[in-house]
Amino acid sequence: MFLYVIIITFSLLCNILLRLHFHPRLTESETLREYMHHLLLLEHRAEEQFLEHWLNPHCKPHCDRNLVHPI
Repeated sequence: MFLYVIIITFSLLCNILLRLHFHPRLTESETLREYMHHLLLLEHRAEEQFLEHWLNPHCKPHCDRNLVHPI
């Protein structure tokens, strides 16, 4: 019986802690802004990876500057 009371108390404590750390909901424009920022970061990373692969002299044949020039 005593253990059951501790479990209930622990679950209530967890709920209270979750409420304390719960972030307020963002407005629709803030959510969209964060999503667009995330997409920009993904696009930037993809472009860096593409250029890193394209300009690597060990990647053949498309990085052979005698045959193909990057646009």
